[in-house]
Amino acid sequence: MSDGPHKSLPLRNGYQRVAAWAFKPAFSITQVGEAAEVALLRDVAIEVTPTIKSLVGIVDGQDLLSLASSMHDQLDRMRVDPAVDTLAANAVEGAQMALRDGYGGIVALEKGIASALAERLAAVGRAMEEHYLVKAGPGACQQMRRRMNETITQMTNSGTFDRMAKSILGDRSVNVARTPTVHDGLDQGVPL
Repeated sequence: MSDGPHKSLPLRNGYQRVAAWAFKPAFSITQVGEAAEVALLRDVAIEVTPTIKSLVGIVDGQDLLSLASSMHDQLDRMRVDPAVDTLAANAVEGAQMALRDGYGGIVALEKGIASALAERLAAVGRAMEEHYLVKAGPGACQQMRRRMNETITQMTNSGTFDRMAKSILGDRSVNVARTPTVHDGLDQGVPL
């Protein structure tokens, strides 16, 4: 007997948990969101953390060369640099859009990171849908699409991506989920 399509999902382990929980209606959208938050933070640690200090230096004006025009040039160079991972490049692009929209400094970077996190989860959700279509059929694919869309909507509306961006940039006043909450007691079971 198979453990389910999520076991063969070609994504990082955290996303396998997200897929398993999203597919099972016993898990609430909030629980799926917690699992997604943990998986995204792992991606941030791998892909964004190595470039965050230089990115903050450029956007926050700590770099002596960060005049408005040179700041955009530096961000352009960072975005297309092959040494910069995809999630970090998406955060740079989001920060550039926020700067064009009138946000400045760290706030623009927060907007960029939040946007990159939402885009990453949407892309992972599409990969899950495709995988479930092949492994479990169209009904499973549609269920996965619906549940992942509900998760992304809930995370966006509750400000999860913004909260995560603040935490990534060092704001200690916000809390992020480092591990998903596991409900394993009788009194913590599935809500009726």
